[in-house]
Amino acid sequence: YQRRVRAGPPGTPFPPGPPGPWGPLGTPSPPGPPSPPGPPGPPGPPSPPGTPSLPDPPGPLGTLPRPEPAGQRTDKLGSIIDGTADDTYTTTPGVTVGTDPEFQPTAMLMESSLKFSGDYCRTSSEREALETTFRSWGPLMVGTCIADDSCQIMELSCKHSAKDSEFVLSVTFKEPTDSNGAAVGLTALYSTIAALKGASISVTEVNRKRSVITFEVEEAAVSPPVAKCPGGSERLLVTCQWCDRGTYEMEGNCVECPKDTYQPSKGSTSCMACPTDTSTNEETGQTICLAENAIESLFSGLSTTLIAIIAGGAAVVLIIILTTIICAVKSKKKSARVMDVQIRPVQPVMTGQTKVGYVEYR
Repeated sequence: YQRRVRAGPPGTPFPPGPPGPWGPLGTPSPPGPPSPPGPPGPPGPPSPPGTPSLPDPPGPLGTLPRPEPAGQRTDKLGSIIDGTADDTYTTTPGVTVGTDPEFQPTAMLMESSLKFSGDYCRTSSEREALETTFRSWGPLMVGTCIADDSCQIMELSCKHSAKDSEFVLSVTFKEPTDSNGAAVGLTALYSTIAALKGASISVTEVNRKRSVITFEVEEAAVSPPVAKCPGGSERLLVTCQWCDRGTYEMEGNCVECPKDTYQPSKGSTSCMACPTDTSTNEETGQTICLAENAIESLFSGLSTTLIAIIAGGAAVVLIIILTTIICAVKSKKKSARVMDVQIRPVQPVMTGQTKVGYVEYR
């Protein structure tokens, strides 16, 4: 081709050559057949062992793991009967109180009474006026737990006696206990109430004139603070104790369940009646009820023929026993007889030699 180009006149274009074996320029080759799948490769090396996990760091010195709560059974009303080994007490449904029968109360109570002379507290308006005045009475509002609201007046009532022309104001104070189960405020208030004899209280009557009547304390009585115990327990002065099984709490005391009633739980406020055909056999303070006439119920289902067979068998056994006893007694008497013993000397036999005589026992 170079020779032809050089031999041509200047400016002569290069003639196109013949088509090549792969076709004209720009024509794509047809796609080849798909390659067959290759053989599987060799297995890879084993994975390195994982890094072992580190143990948890130890807790602070002196700490112990918190135990899991024990399972608890509930009765039909949802009250917890027991927790572990029937040692858990309960008062209200769904509230567990603990395993110790004696416990510290959450509050203390102190009762007091003030006697006044005069015809007062006869009507509801007079009682209301006296109670309102007493709640803000000066002697109670100076340096006491009433003044700083650490204790409060729980109950307040007034009773008039027309015969003696006097009236008595009864007051119950309440104070929550501290961490040691004590009521410091009521202890100090005790001395204040005991020293109120001779003090005066002025009551403003609720009427148009708003008249003021003054009364003087003739007697002041106060009791030491005692525990305020929840339902299902009784008071032990400054502590409380849950009522045991077979008992219930009534007016602050644990009493035995009446006959034909039972109570299997501790810390209860009532007893349950025995189901039908059961009783407590005239006993009180029971935790279960027993079936009535158990023996009669057993024989009531037996037929007359079966009862006769049982009775006949019992009679035969009795005869055999008596016969055996009689034979044994006779045999013992026969063996006790004493046999007669005769001792007879026998002359020796003379055969030319002297022999020693002998004794024959017969």
